[in-house]
Amino acid sequence: MKLLRCLILAIAVMAACTNPVCGCPPLRSATAMVWGHVTDSGLPRSNAIMLVAMRDPGTPCVLPGAMIERGNNDAQGSFRIMLFKEVELDSVCVFVGARLGSGNDAQYAVRGPFWLRFRYDVPFDSANVNLAFP
Repeated sequence: MKLLRCLILAIAVMAACTNPVCGCPPLRSATAMVWGHVTDSGLPRSNAIMLVAMRDPGTPCVLPGAMIERGNNDAQGSFRIMLFKEVELDSVCVFVGARLGSGNDAQYAVRGPFWLRFRYDVPFDSANVNLAFP
């Protein structure tokens, strides 16, 4: 009898589980991208800290007090930042920035807003954003 209950329980678990790990479908992210260059006095500037802020449709498209750090640009001043949302959205308000230095001596360059569409499948929407420090 105990063996029969265990067998029924095992069959029920296998029938409910379509994914070998948890029975959940794999998570998908809607994606968009920003890319460009950072320059300082007209020359490529490397090692700037890249910043991003996003506002969903239906919320005011204003630059928030803080932006999220998303890595650094490369030695040629180039950057590419993939942006993710949980669902597909049209007209997401995006601000892109770069920071040189830290503390009271930090310099910022910020551009935006840009309006991006977040999609699950390619082609992903993108914006070319070039940031310049004087």
